[in-house]
Amino acid sequence: MTLSELLSKANATPISIHGDTQVPITGIQHNSKEISPGDLFVCCFGSKTDGHLYITEACEKGASAVVVTEVVSVEEEALHCCRALVIVEDTNSILPRLAASFFGHPSKRLSVVGITGTNGKTTTTHLVKSVFEAMGSKSGMLGTLGYCIDEDNKLEAVNTTPDALTIQRLMAEMARNRADAIVMEASSHGLELGRCDEIDFDVAVFTNLTRDHLDFHVTEERYRESKVKLFDKMIDPDKHRKVVNIDDPNASYFIARGNADVPLVTFGMDSENCEVRPLGLEISLFGTKLLISTPKGVVEINSALVGRYNVYNILAAVSVGIAVGGN
Repeated sequence: MTLSELLSKANATPISIHGDTQVPITGIQHNSKEISPGDLFVCCFGSKTDGHLYITEACEKGASAVVVTEVVSVEEEALHCCRALVIVEDTNSILPRLAASFFGHPSKRLSVVGITGTNGKTTTTHLVKSVFEAMGSKSGMLGTLGYCIDEDNKLEAVNTTPDALTIQRLMAEMARNRADAIVMEASSHGLELGRCDEIDFDVAVFTNLTRDHLDFHVTEERYRESKVKLFDKMIDPDKHRKVVNIDDPNASYFIARGNADVPLVTFGMDSENCEVRPLGLEISLFGTKLLISTPKGVVEINSALVGRYNVYNILAAVSVGIAVGGN
């Protein structure tokens, strides 16, 4: 793929381009330490450093082209060390589009479940993966405890929600491994920073919302608004599904986002006005026994998980199964 072709596929409109737009692009990186010959180096702003400081290093390692942000003053030496220089308004916002286009938008070939909320994301993600496997679907997973491409290929997690480039690369690998679905934690940081911008989610799950991460979001309103970005993606009634914990005081806020016509599955323990709820519950030191009412009938579950909070996680996972057409 040439630089020109990649920019076209990503619907990117650079402010200006200098050099050879037909230069081949064989990879994308935003970390100069990982550059290989032929890569496109996207100079992103990080929490600790600025990729624009490493243009010369990237070019010396063989980067074919460099993408920089308009407002950044780049050393003259750095401007002339690469075969092509692309100037854009914001490198951080264009990275997800470049990455998704380079890897062929792998999320469009997978059934993608995104799980957001303050608590329960990690456990629910693992439970939903088990639901898919019980339905006979091969699934991958991205979350706090690791990135699972398949049962034989698991990576340590750097972030709950990986950066946009890593997400697209891992999803492409899962698609190549013939995965049917992927379950991932959609953290407030990941949603706010645009890491999930080019992911074609099929199901959005809301677990609960409590006060958290105000060092980053500053206010509870901004924290909630970052979480609800996942539900803003639920716009196609034929494809998308919403799954919401109806007992949470913020439930209506999440339900209202996106398209109101998108099918909704609600779960809870305190309300009888939900599709998925326990009819019988027994919690002991040894596990949890549940009889769950669902639109598809009553489900009996025996789990080693204990605690009321894990009952909610189980209900969320069952709700996803209902949402995607499981029995």
